[in-house]
Amino acid sequence: MKKTLNFYWNILKKTTQHWNDSSAMKDSASLAYYAIFSIPGLLIIVIWLAGYFFGEEAVKGEINRQIGYAMGEDTAKSIEGIIKSSLIDKEGWFMKIVGVFSMVFGATTIFFQLQKISECPYGCRARS
Repeated sequence: MKKTLNFYWNILKKTTQHWNDSSAMKDSASLAYYAIFSIPGLLIIVIWLAGYFFGEEAVKGEINRQIGYAMGEDTAKSIEGIIKSSLIDKEGWFMKIVGVFSMVFGATTIFFQLQKISECPYGCRARS
């Protein structure tokens, strides 16, 4: 029994040491940051495209309902505020262009970070 406990204790110590030596916390924080950064741009484009077919108010209501169901009403209200503030100019293309650029930037950086993270555990580098 003591030998088994000692074995698992050593595994736990090695795992903790490898976790602390890695950049897992930094990598997860950067992924979360870039994902959150690209959400408003994605929502602008989704509302713009789906609103063309289903009506803008119906799309906003459904997005709010789904976010409220998944993340809670407070989060849904916060994101609804982001949507309202970003869709003030309904006829202008400025916010749509900003949405596209922020979504492309966010997606590009997310994929870059995912590639970087997937290289680290195995000690290999990306092909040039």
